[in-house]
Amino acid sequence: MQMVQRKSKMMMWKWKRAVILHLMTVFTVQRALVVGDNKRAVSQCISANKWADALVIAHVGTTSLWESTWDQYLKKNRSPYLKVVSAMVSNDLLSLVNTRPLKFWKETLALFAQRDEWTMLCDTLASKLMGDGNTLAATLCFICAGNIDKTFEIWSRSCNSLKFLQDLMEKTIVLALATGQKRFSASLCKLVEKYAEILASQGLLTTAMEYLKLLGSEELSTELVILKDLIALSTEPGKLFLGFLYGMV
Repeated sequence: MQMVQRKSKMMMWKWKRAVILHLMTVFTVQRALVVGDNKRAVSQCISANKWADALVIAHVGTTSLWESTWDQYLKKNRSPYLKVVSAMVSNDLLSLVNTRPLKFWKETLALFAQRDEWTMLCDTLASKLMGDGNTLAATLCFICAGNIDKTFEIWSRSCNSLKFLQDLMEKTIVLALATGQKRFSASLCKLVEKYAEILASQGLLTTAMEYLKLLGSEELSTELVILKDLIALSTEPGKLFLGFLYGMV
């Protein structure tokens, strides 16, 4: 019986103590707010473990007060989703790319939407996925980044037939036109040249010319410049006749 009474008194004492502490916190916070001391109000809320109140008060205070309170809250709260929120608030999505598990790459990619650093973030994520051996995911991220050279490099690994070469060129050119990119890697230029030569040898001169036009004049080899001129002459009979007169063909 005495044990029950002691427990009852202890519980009553704890309850009274909690009420007194709560009232003291309310009084102190209100007083700090009235005199415009938001920093003290936030400090009192944190001491009472009232983080929601502390964040609300900090938000109406100075920028430095908000950032300080937010940092303290993140250090105390280890919830994984808060890392995402923190990266978005501080505009440091690159940290997510470097720390977030690659198995969540789709969710990470979705976070980049409408960000100015979209290309860089997608490119970095793609490189990490490539290093992890996830070639398909890496390819999709390189496409999102508009990185034609890297995408082409991956696609060309399986290029072992003329049919595959045609598919490869079609996909690469569509991607190039979609991104508006006009400068390509040396390996891609070589393949475009090779494909244009194949098309020209099959009599598809107009199509071959369209592929050659995708490359800048400075990127063409001497042989391709000659081929381009010959195709231009052959598709315009008048120029072809002048070409014969002046020894170009």
